[in-house]
Amino acid sequence: MPERESAKKSAQQMLGRRSIVSSVAVIAVLVATWAMQGTAVAQGAAVPNPQERLALGEAQVKQLLLLMDVDKNGKISKKEYMNFMEAEFDRLDKDKSGSLDAKDLTRAVTRTMLVGSLPGGVSGHIPAHGPAPASLRSAPETGQQQGVPHVLADDRWTGHGTGRDDPHYLLAQPWRHGHFPGGFGPGHLWQLAGGSPYRFWFGAYFASVAPYDRSYCGDWNWNGDQIAIYEDPDHIGWHLAYNVRLGTYVHIIYLGA
Repeated sequence: MPERESAKKSAQQMLGRRSIVSSVAVIAVLVATWAMQGTAVAQGAAVPNPQERLALGEAQVKQLLLLMDVDKNGKISKKEYMNFMEAEFDRLDKDKSGSLDAKDLTRAVTRTMLVGSLPGGVSGHIPAHGPAPASLRSAPETGQQQGVPHVLADDRWTGHGTGRDDPHYLLAQPWRHGHFPGGFGPGHLWQLAGGSPYRFWFGAYFASVAPYDRSYCGDWNWNGDQIAIYEDPDHIGWHLAYNVRLGTYVHIIYLGA
């Protein structure tokens, strides 16, 4: 009897783990699909029919797969999948309660819409300087300036107005590996030489993209894109990596040489 009860308990635990993983997968697909539908409504377009919805949903899922595929082998390992979903869960769990509610998931949909639908930067443009401190900005960014963080042709950095207290960029140990020593701005361009958002390298240096920003760099070429590094005037412990090809940028932590 004890052996039977133990086996039954083990089976229930396994079923529970499978249910959690399946639920997370369903949420990922639904978020992509809801984002697509919400974008159409917001822009006044007709809601896609079932066939169109399926095709567009598949396109969104492909974008998710690009973000998860860290080693870029065209497949998603269990480790890659779970690492991505764990990071997304932690990002959405604002109050660190260990659970997500409808408000948290709505936030995920809204952010996916912004990443997928609003304008990016100017390809080939290299900013002459980094962003101004948030405290010195005269006006908040408009809806048309939000979305994927990018730099306009007049060197205005959009998506960087949240200020010093943004919880997504608060570090327990700022500058743990020191400040980036390779030089900042357009006079110091680097070619990405490998890695992924979790850990990448260029020249003799290593860095990692902020967890909150990883969905912004799914289209970066980690083995060839040119970047420039800028100082972050607001978020202590972070630098900004600007992608010259795309005109977009992300927060990074310097990991040493």
